[in-house]
Amino acid sequence: MVHLIPSDRRFDEFNGASGEKILYNKFSQLSDEWYIFHSIKWSRIRYNKMRNNEEFQQSESDFVIFSPNRGILTLEVKSGGYVLKNGRLHQVRGDNGKIVSDKSPMDQADSSKFAFRELISETFPNYDERYQVNSMVWLTDVEVTDVKGGFPHNYHIGENTFLHSDIVDVEKALNQCFDYYRLSPELRNKA
Repeated sequence: MVHLIPSDRRFDEFNGASGEKILYNKFSQLSDEWYIFHSIKWSRIRYNKMRNNEEFQQSESDFVIFSPNRGILTLEVKSGGYVLKNGRLHQVRGDNGKIVSDKSPMDQADSSKFAFRELISETFPNYDERYQVNSMVWLTDVEVTDVKGGFPHNYHIGENTFLHSDIVDVEKALNQCFDYYRLSPELRNKA
C-alpha cells in the first residue's frame, strides 16, 4: 500500500481544490513503491541579483512524489479551464471565461523543484543526485482540445504535463513523467 502522508485528509482540508482531492484519492490506490506527500509548504532566502538583496520566498507544493527507484517529482495540480495568451497559460472561470490567475502552473512546480533540490543538497552535502528532483503539472479538468491556443513550449503532454484523461491510471502517468526525465529503474540501479 502507498505511503500517503498525511494518510487521513478530510474533505475540508483541500480548501476547494477539487483536482488535488481527486488525485489524492487516486494516489491512495498506488503500491508501496510510492511515497506521496500532500501540501508541502517550503520557504527559503534567495539572493536577488537584480535588486542586490536577499528575499524571503515561500510557497507550497501540492504533491511531492518520491520513488526510491526513480527519484522525486514536485506536482502542481490545477482544476478549471485554461486559455493560452501571450505564450502563457491562464486559468479561466468556467461560467464567464474571465482570467482568474496568470500564475504558470509549470513555474510553480519548478519553484518547488528548485527549492527541494537546494534543501536536499544543503542537508546532505555528499548528495550525488541519485534522487533527482523534477517537476510536473496535472490539469485535472482539461483535455488537449480544451486549451484555446495550445500549450506553451515547456508543457509536454503525457511527459511532464497530464490531463483529465490521465487520471484513470495515475501510476502510468507518474512512470511516464519519470521516463521523460530519463529516470528509469535500470539507470538508478547502475548509479
